[in-house]
Amino acid sequence: MKPKNKRSAYHLVAEEARAEERLRNYRQAYGLWTTASSLAVDETNRVWADARSEYCRQRMSLVSK
Repeated sequence: MKPKNKRSAYHLVAEEARAEERLRNYRQAYGLWTTASSLAVDETNRVWADARSEYCRQRMSLVSK
């Protein structure tokens, strides 16, 4: 199913990122949040996605230690 516009594309990717984060798949979630950030139409969603991707990046470094 192809999204109608960039806003819905952001929401689809963000939902997938949330699901991966809940499963503690931080590497996958990081990539998805980074993608969601680039798809975000408004500033709020972009900032949120950037913050979540940074959180997942930090979690990845903790898990790998």
